[in-house]
Amino acid sequence: MMMFTEERQNKFPKLYEIYIDAEKMYNQEAFNVVLIKSRQIIEHICRYYYSAVGLQQDELINMINELYQIHLISNVSKNNYHQIRINGNKAAHEGLNDSRIAESVWKLITLELVRFFETEEQALSILASQPKKSKIGRNINRSKRNIIKSVIAVAVMICIFIGSDHYLYSTYEPVAQTAIELYTEGPFNKTEMSVGNQEVPHMFSYQPGKRFFSSNENVVKIDRRGKVTAVGKGEAVVVACGSNHSYTHKYYITE
Repeated sequence: MMMFTEERQNKFPKLYEIYIDAEKMYNQEAFNVVLIKSRQIIEHICRYYYSAVGLQQDELINMINELYQIHLISNVSKNNYHQIRINGNKAAHEGLNDSRIAESVWKLITLELVRFFETEEQALSILASQPKKSKIGRNINRSKRNIIKSVIAVAVMICIFIGSDHYLYSTYEPVAQTAIELYTEGPFNKTEMSVGNQEVPHMFSYQPGKRFFSSNENVVKIDRRGKVTAVGKGEAVVVACGSNHSYTHKYYITE
């Protein structure tokens, strides 16, 4: 295939091998295998970038997010990578074998391989010319993420206990799902606001028994009626929990 020139085949032999196998499976309508191998392609790209910039290998979800943070992939590519990752996981662990999903993922793979080949050398060159982010800085950012996760986890547990007057097993599943979704790629509703601005998202409208929590009150505060106030520059996630439902919303606050 023209996308894999002889030079690219020699430079990325393993990537080429996985792609050819996946293409063969696609033509044979072995869609489960296509989804798994598509995930392998994305993982191979991520590990290539990680090795090139000297980062310690990590889980795929974290590598994708980190590559976006250091501007080696775009936000569009990040979302595409995650979509491919998630469907690959479902294929491997749940037996997903859907032709429409496989067709969509295969289109994304083709698109992202073209982007990768067109931009990888330039992206690495630009990154190399910039001051390197120290390991200490990366560890601090990771610690911040862990703290935010802990805050949200506590909020979720509170929701489970006070979302109703007694234990409801029906409460646990959607609230737990929020926690799971919160630290993958979404689904997030996202809003950019300036410091001092306020809003009440429609999904946060007040209802008796609903509770609201902010992952970082130095960035975003939310009162018991669901009114959000931007108080400082940064990012924060707000969670609203009822007795049998939950919502998340991410805020990017600028000055």
